[in-house]
Amino acid sequence: MTITGRTAPPAPPVAPAAAPPRADRRPVDRWVDLALAAGLVLLVVGTFLPWLRSGTVERSSYRTDGVIRDLLDLNGVAGAVLMAWPFLSLLCAVALGLLILRLPRTGTALAVLCALAAGAVSVPVLLARSPGMVAVAATGPAVTLAGCVVVLAAATTRCVRALSRRSRRIR
Repeated sequence: MTITGRTAPPAPPVAPAAAPPRADRRPVDRWVDLALAAGLVLLVVGTFLPWLRSGTVERSSYRTDGVIRDLLDLNGVAGAVLMAWPFLSLLCAVALGLLILRLPRTGTALAVLCALAAGAVSVPVLLARSPGMVAVAATGPAVTLAGCVVVLAAATTRCVRALSRRSRRIR
């Protein structure tokens, strides 16, 4: 009873306590994200470094994709990759954004696609012979390929960890 002699209205039902926020991801997962991010950055930086040298002029991959197509005479998948080459940096940025937004599977999948595309271009360029006045500058393709290797290694780590977690749940 209250001072006025009336009974107090019943208390509103208490909502169940919200579940505690999900524990932060494991430190290994954070390291995988950092490795993916570093690999993507390395991949993009490599595309801006010199890929071809003509006399004293060095050209990045973006300035020479037409020359690369003529130099290597690529058709099919590799030719399509070269046509889409200018969008590679944008796709790497999207993959990095997905990792930041905590969408690791989607970000990793896109990062792998970027790494495979960049590797499909950088490996033939590194292996190409330099005819005449145009020479291959190994800096850009080598750095891009290093970024591809880092991305693929981190993605493989993420897949192995996911499979091992899944197999533990099944047992």
